Amino acid sequence: MDTLEIKQLKTSSGFPHDVFCINGKPLYEYLDEWLAGAQEPLQSVLPAIDLAICWKNIFDFECDARFMKYILEQKQAVTPILSCPDDMDFSCLVLVADVVRQDDQVIWKRIGKIDHSKEDSKAEALSGLAQYEKYTDEDWVLYGEGIYNYKIGSDEWNKWLWDNHGREESYRRRMNYTFPIYQDPNNTIWFADCNFCFDAKAYDALVEDCLRTF
Repeated sequence: MDTLEIKQLKTSSGFPHDVFCINGKPLYEYLDEWLAGAQEPLQSVLPAIDLAICWKNIFDFECDARFMKYILEQKQAVTPILSCPDDMDFSCLVLVADVVRQDDQVIWKRIGKIDHSKEDSKAEALSGLAQYEKYTDEDWVLYGEGIYNYKIGSDEWNKWLWDNHGREESYRRRMNYTFPIYQDPNNTIWFADCNFCFDAKAYDALVEDCLRTF
């Protein structure tokens, strides 16, 4: 059985930050080994020592923190694990693990890098409050004004949207667009079939500890 911990180690600049350690070995060392000699788009992962853990609330925007919390609460999902420390908003470099629960074990089957080239900004823009087909009765009360009074995508719509409901719009885009993108394995460049196997109780305890920061 493998072990997963979060420890404070120093970055390449000498500053301490949280690092995943598997079997006592920093995850960035595994990444350096797996990606030695890699070409783009995987070359951008290195140096992996400076990548930031996504499992704690260090996000600039509420929508991204809520999105990460939602994924961590799932028993089985393609799960962000590391990100570029300068852009903790899921728009830059994001590494994910294909997480599968089997009885009393949690397995990281493989690790990869999200392929942002397959994302569609126009589709994302229509995945938030513009997706009125999914509205509940409460949604119509809260947001129906925009649907009734403005053409979706117009300047008036965008002003109403971001001036009044920016937080909800951003979160819905994460849930309605980003989450399905991440769960489709074809949108990830997989580079390591690691099959790390962790004790479920220990794994859940680590996740719960991270969730306390949200």
